[in-house]
Amino acid sequence: RFRRQVDIWRTLKHPNVLKFHGWCKLDGNVYLVTPWLQAGNVKHFCRAHNLSNVQTLALIRDIALGLRYLHSKDVVHAALSTKSVLIQPDGTAVIGDFSRAKIIPPGFFMHVAYTSEEATLMRYQAPEEQYEPETMSPEVDIFAWSMVSLEIISRGQS
Repeated sequence: RFRRQVDIWRTLKHPNVLKFHGWCKLDGNVYLVTPWLQAGNVKHFCRAHNLSNVQTLALIRDIALGLRYLHSKDVVHAALSTKSVLIQPDGTAVIGDFSRAKIIPPGFFMHVAYTSEEATLMRYQAPEEQYEPETMSPEVDIFAWSMVSLEIISRGQS
């Protein structure tokens, strides 16, 4: 799983995808190396700042552009949530956390197994994904984007 995450993430280059610099092993632990984004995730950012409607819509657009890029590369993120969207210093939203990402050709549905840790993503899962949790397609990212968008619009209060 770690290898798949690294193999996918290192090929992605887009302004709305978190840059991946590499990985390292320290004291027996493996770490992914990305830029440090002090603003944190989009939920905390929305709670901490009084964003205008224009800024709010810009964040939602940024995430959509990132997803469009991922899907153009046949990558399904499959873990999109307010925790996996981070804010760059210029206020741009970027998608990170590619732990569940898979390359899936268009029109193909992938069957995957969920761990209990991944079950916490349930609020971002499409209803059909909850009934058939082993099915993964680009549509699951679109549903998750809509749920993330609702949280952004509500300023992280949901």
